[in-house]
Amino acid sequence: MKIIFSIIISILLIGFIVLDPFPDAFSEPTLHVDDLVVESYVPNLCCMITTMTFVDNDILFLQKSDGKVRLIQNGMLQEKPVLDVSVNSEGEKGMLGITSVENSVYLYFTEAAKDGGESLGNKIYKYEWDGESLINPTLLKELPSNVSHNGGVMVAGDDDIVYAVIGDTLRYCLLQNKPLEWLKGDDIELRDNGVILELETEKSYFAIGIRNSFGLAIDHNTGNLWATENGDDDFDEINLIHEKFNSGWIVTMGPATESQLESIPGYEDYIWRSKIFLGNTDCTNWIRICKV
Repeated sequence: MKIIFSIIISILLIGFIVLDPFPDAFSEPTLHVDDLVVESYVPNLCCMITTMTFVDNDILFLQKSDGKVRLIQNGMLQEKPVLDVSVNSEGEKGMLGITSVENSVYLYFTEAAKDGGESLGNKIYKYEWDGESLINPTLLKELPSNVSHNGGVMVAGDDDIVYAVIGDTLRYCLLQNKPLEWLKGDDIELRDNGVILELETEKSYFAIGIRNSFGLAIDHNTGNLWATENGDDDFDEINLIHEKFNSGWIVTMGPATESQLESIPGYEDYIWRSKIFLGNTDCTNWIRICKV
């Protein structure tokens, strides 16, 4: 059973879900679960914080705009960055994703020869954490980049396999369910966009047809992978991702008709079908259920 929640309001997943039907962009979180509490842990962080990871009892977090990885130790922000790389941070590019497996730390960022320089593409590196710095980088993956839809988040599964997501980078090709006969030039050969990847394995894409994502999470009770997917102007989604999942973009986002599903051209053996929609009539809270 593949369960996909399509929700018209944007959802931020950082360990718990906070929803407000009409939130102010700069308002405090609104909680709808009585036993949840939000407290400031380390205030006054700068430079467009993106994601974070735990390494032992420490926290490593990313500054999108300047390519720095910062360390929180014993509840205190340490003065010296543990890593500083050159990034292009235009639009949705920059220092985008981090996760860890024991003392191995994985970083996803838009590389540049110098800060603010021309993009050299999105890169995924594996580093060693020595307790003070990130050292010995190994390049794992070179990916396309664009001003938007670069994704970048990563998560480690219970089996220590690391998953990474990249958006469509504003280009629509076979992996975005565009028929081959519609493609021209470089678009015919374009790969590695709009997908979820398994790092350090020989497998193909774990999932395809993804518009863009800012959230991956593992359910440690089941080992299942979940992902958020950003809609265009509405119908953001939370998707339960099984291997060989096709999320349907660019043919559909959120509720879909039978004719839309039938028009998905397909890519190898990736599937998305047999949908049922449950929700209220004004479409403010849709649930999409797909049986495979």
